[in-house]
Amino acid sequence: MKKTLVIIFVFIYSMILAQYNTDFEHLTKDSDTVFWLNHRTQRFGFSKNKQADRSFKIQTTCFSLEISKLEDFVNGSIEFYVEEIKDFQDSSRKVFKQRINLDSRDINSIFEIIDSTEINSIPSDKFISNWYHGFDGVTYILEYESKNIHSFKKYWAPSAQNFLSEAIQIQNFIDKVNSIIEIQKLRNIFDRSIPFQNWTCNGIIVSRILTKKEWKELQRKK
Repeated sequence: MKKTLVIIFVFIYSMILAQYNTDFEHLTKDSDTVFWLNHRTQRFGFSKNKQADRSFKIQTTCFSLEISKLEDFVNGSIEFYVEEIKDFQDSSRKVFKQRINLDSRDINSIFEIIDSTEINSIPSDKFISNWYHGFDGVTYILEYESKNIHSFKKYWAPSAQNFLSEAIQIQNFIDKVNSIIEIQKLRNIFDRSIPFQNWTCNGIIVSRILTKKEWKELQRKK
């Protein structure tokens, strides 16, 4: 009986591994580890966009921007998320997400700067000499997919890298994308919708001061 269970387990594991390797067989050599790609995919529920000719994602712990293109049709959105803090000793946290669709002109503009800056030619930070890592700061994940290429690259705090040329390119690219979509306006829309009194994102804790009426309304929504 035990031998049968072991055989079944090995078979199932092999099938899962085979599918996993098929999904990521085109991961470029200058990408980060498949481990982190799988971790991100499982946590946020992302998957390969097999219908698109090409797609691109920018992700931090606070938002995920995703755009795709199929022939002349483009699609894209940005999703913000925060974790609720009820008790600073409580490890179980609710997550609030909100997705906002992006304008097609903005999506096309982003694809244009992806091509013009050749941002995909920059390797993940672990391949860049003198790129150091710390315990705070924003980590950017850039993922690009086409029919034959899949890159997944991670950059810790590019603005803090002491004038590394690759870091400057990454930060300039991020700044251009943020400017195109007017990310602060979109973030303000999201912030007004957060149903929590206390929440966290990227290590920053926010506590909202509520009136008695607002507190009652917040409890009612819960």
